[in-house]
Amino acid sequence: MMGNEQSEVHNKWLTCIPKIIREFSISESNVSSNAYIMDSDTDSDSDDVCSEQSQLLETAVVDNDREKLLEALHDTNPNLPLNEKKENALIVAIKLSHLEMVNILLSTDHCNKDFINIHDCSALDIALITAFDNSIEPRHSVCWQIVSLLFDHHAEPSCKDAMMYIIRTAFKFEHASFIHRLIQTLIEHASSYRIHETLLEKLHRHQPMLTNSIDPFLEHASAFSIKLIKLHNRNILPLVMSAFVYYIESHWDSKQIRARVFMQLVVYATVAGWHWSSKEVLHISKVCEDLAQWCRCWPSRPASLCHLSRVVIRSTTPLSMTDTLRGLSLPETVKDYIMLKDVDNLFSKNDWRIESVLF
Repeated sequence: MMGNEQSEVHNKWLTCIPKIIREFSISESNVSSNAYIMDSDTDSDSDDVCSEQSQLLETAVVDNDREKLLEALHDTNPNLPLNEKKENALIVAIKLSHLEMVNILLSTDHCNKDFINIHDCSALDIALITAFDNSIEPRHSVCWQIVSLLFDHHAEPSCKDAMMYIIRTAFKFEHASFIHRLIQTLIEHASSYRIHETLLEKLHRHQPMLTNSIDPFLEHASAFSIKLIKLHNRNILPLVMSAFVYYIESHWDSKQIRARVFMQLVVYATVAGWHWSSKEVLHISKVCEDLAQWCRCWPSRPASLCHLSRVVIRSTTPLSMTDTLRGLSLPETVKDYIMLKDVDNLFSKNDWRIESVLF
């Protein structure tokens, strides 16, 4: 897509996004360094951008100058607001797709990776919008590297309108590849139950805008759900499982895919320590009665000592399972078991029945 076609599609996107996001997309998403400087000059009357420190910091980020930035950070708060939108250096670097500046700032002590601008958008929200708006631009690969870097540093979303804009617009213009890349990036880099819930909520709520089946997106997203089930302790598990409702309430085209996804989610969550309510079991029965019956019988079935020990570890640690196991001197096979490797092995086979599954 080139020239006028690209401009026409981008303008169409703007018709289905909220005002706050639209203002960002029109004026800032594809801004160049020179344009940003001009915009900053008009804000010179603002008290927040008049200090010498903030000007040095802003100049270093806009110029994409490593040495200037390192020098400025020696005696400058990296969270100083640099413009009238109350954006810090990290957000400005993200908008300009200056990967090295983002990397330096995230590695700096006291840099707030979850800094919120005046529109309640976090650095991660801005990065996701920028990646989407530049999905057909040469710098899109850099945008994705920045998103991945933020996930690696456990950045969190703030404004749900950001994810709404991405999902709704991608559905409207059948941009399936972007959504799959987003989900895959989450699987590879993210550990946030907040963005997990936001993703599934927006996939579900904007399904009516999708001309094709939602099944591939939900099946792909289930791999991220399973990752979080394995990663988080039992105290965080309810926050992960709160998004299970979106799998239940979405309309699936394929009963086979839905049953397979539910089978995996239910077994992983159960082994991780989740107790199913009667209401949840009722919903599961509408997908697979054998799976629902397994859930009903699970509490009364005898469990192995190994599994009970695993549940105790997952229930008592205040840390993520990765951090917990890092501090324990255990054989790798035991660590794999605690991380539900036996469930991975179960689903790698085809000759098993849910009725006979015990742990």
